[in-house]
Amino acid sequence: MGTRELHRLRRFRSDIRHGMMRAYEDELMRAHATIGTHSASRILTRLCKHWAHHYTVTFDPDQGDIDFGGSRCRLRVTAAGLHVEVEAPAERELIELQEVVADHLKRMAKGEPLEAAWHRDT
Repeated sequence: MGTRELHRLRRFRSDIRHGMMRAYEDELMRAHATIGTHSASRILTRLCKHWAHHYTVTFDPDQGDIDFGGSRCRLRVTAAGLHVEVEAPAERELIELQEVVADHLKRMAKGEPLEAAWHRDT
């Protein structure tokens, strides 16, 4: 682990102890997409159950939260379909997470064509 990563980890641990997670969360890179589907709740539920075997996941039929231990995916059923938000500590991880989430959503849709057009949050 490099000096920069060690410093960030120490600051993260200190922030947790002092209840200052908001400062850490503000450093994360974020992107979102709204995926048009009539099966948003079913897809959300299948994806959350799939990842619950390996990660910390909370969900109900209308929303889900998947904690990848440094990165996160939040899902929400909307009138337009399924709204997906991802966040990661660096651009490379954000891009990878977008690809992994989109791929898994397509698999959970069981043949329903899904398209995720990601937009970066600033």
